[in-house]
Amino acid sequence: MHRLGYSYVNGALAAAGFFDPKSKKGIWYANDLGGGWKQFHVPVATNGKSSVAMTALAMAELLTAMHLGTLIDQTSSQEMMGIMSRGGSWVDKADNPRSLSFTSNGAKVGQHPSADAKVSSVKSKGAFLDRNGVCFVAVWQNYPDAWPVMNVYRVIDEVVKKWP
Repeated sequence: MHRLGYSYVNGALAAAGFFDPKSKKGIWYANDLGGGWKQFHVPVATNGKSSVAMTALAMAELLTAMHLGTLIDQTSSQEMMGIMSRGGSWVDKADNPRSLSFTSNGAKVGQHPSADAKVSSVKSKGAFLDRNGVCFVAVWQNYPDAWPVMNVYRVIDEVVKKWP
């Protein structure tokens, strides 16, 4: 990250439509992931701060661009979808995932304690779902730690079952 620079990466995100400098919403990247360089923090919706953050809508737009082949180009989009297809999915760990009408074709999951964001733990997921050959993108974040994650999947299942 340090080699490219935060300004370059965040500028590229804004140029691609994934970050709106006016509203300060979208995808922010301000962390060198252990590179030893100083990180900075940006405000998040919980009235806290984060060094790596995005709105659920920005994540859905990012995954949709991957699916459509427009993230950078078709080849790059397919490569990213391939990486995500090897990622784990919480639906695989949920109670009775076979009761759902969809399968997961790839996911990005995150869970990390976050006192800075003023939540006990940031818990999020973005996934490519398939129901009878129809692809869906599903994104959620900040699900309460104490609740079974199957509750989220049941809600998503009701939406995809009723989709035209």
